[in-house]
Amino acid sequence: MPPKKSVTKKTTTAAKTARKPASKKVQDEPKKSFKELITEGLKELKSRKGTSRPALKKFIKEKYPTVAESSSFDHYFNSAIKRGVDAGEFDQPKGPSGTLKLAAPVKKEASPKVEAKPKKIAAATTTKKTASAGKVTKPKSKKTTTVKKAHASAAVAAAAALTYREMIIKSVLSLNEGKGSSRPALKKYIKDQFLKTDKINNKFDYLFNSALKKSVENGELQQPKGPAGIVKVSKKGKSAISA
Repeated sequence: MPPKKSVTKKTTTAAKTARKPASKKVQDEPKKSFKELITEGLKELKSRKGTSRPALKKFIKEKYPTVAESSSFDHYFNSAIKRGVDAGEFDQPKGPSGTLKLAAPVKKEASPKVEAKPKKIAAATTTKKTASAGKVTKPKSKKTTTVKKAHASAAVAAAAALTYREMIIKSVLSLNEGKGSSRPALKKYIKDQFLKTDKINNKFDYLFNSALKKSVENGELQQPKGPAGIVKVSKKGKSAISA
């Protein structure tokens, strides 16, 4: 009899499919505005002299790639910088094409405490005779008090009639006689001289920055050291106030 053939185990023809490593789930990127992304970039990069626009763009694109995929990335990026500068949150010490910095926070100055005035003693309805001379004392005239109130009311009315543009120009001239003033100094002077502490609009900073920007654009005010520098009054601004 012929020898039995050894039975060989058939190998499976299908190759074992290697399991692909499970792809890591991309964490959902936080929904932030472009101004918030720029602020985060300035804090992370921490440059004393400021951070350039290309460096900020690179930071945002690397950390938030889905944001960088937007075809309008540059438009939103530049618009956010402009709004931040107008609102006083960003500084451009070397002008619009230079580096960008976070503006130093303006310290809120405590409003002056109003001292309680002593109550006026009501004048007696009946006159008193002096014991020695027997003269009748007359109640004090109210003319002085009336005049003071009239002056105070006129001052308040005059301040209320001023626009923010006029208040800024008058403040620069009053503080440094045309040599220039910083934004914090101007804001403090306007609040002290033209606005009542209880009547200050909660949009004061916005109205102040808008008026300053428009006055610089029309040539009445100047910022020789950039948006974050001092504010000066031009000849056009002086003539506009005096007219």
